[in-house]
Amino acid sequence: MKQIFSMDVERDIDSAVEFSKYLNKKGWQGEFYICGHLVEKYPEKVKQIAKYHILGGHGYYHEDFARLNHLKIRALINKTMEIFKNNGLKIRGWRFPGLSYSNYAMNYVATKGLYDSSIRGKVRDRWGNLFFIRNWGRNLSRGIITVPYLFSNKLVEKPWNFADLNNKNFICKKGRLMTHCYNYKHFKRYLK
Repeated sequence: MKQIFSMDVERDIDSAVEFSKYLNKKGWQGEFYICGHLVEKYPEKVKQIAKYHILGGHGYYHEDFARLNHLKIRALINKTMEIFKNNGLKIRGWRFPGLSYSNYAMNYVATKGLYDSSIRGKVRDRWGNLFFIRNWGRNLSRGIITVPYLFSNKLVEKPWNFADLNNKNFICKKGRLMTHCYNYKHFKRYLK
């Protein structure tokens, strides 16, 4: 499997733009999961990223979706998607902030025609189709009581494998890789 680089962008849009330029220079397509408030504030910078890379939502303001009720979940996902649309940007995927979500939230993303990239590959492989139980139990242990919804069969999952290695090995790893905009400055010295 080739490398697929992704970045969660919740605050440092300039690092995201810089990383997108690096990926483009190498001929690599990336995935950038960007919070809606940054798209509102910096639409031109997000458009620079969108020229060569895939865009996904990352909440409006990096909310903990596992702690939100159904109405708030729908409202925030819809609001974020609308912001992208109003700025002429196509959103194709979603990554829940903090990788924290309810099973309902995951299903709602599927109804919007978005793929999800919130699950670590090793965890998905271990739990398989019973992953919804693992997520429900994880949230229960955090004091979040919800109904254990099955994941929709419409859910397209793009799990990731390596995250925030913050060293030269990050660029060398194979698979779907995840970093954060605020960690970019730590490992950019290894990029050539």
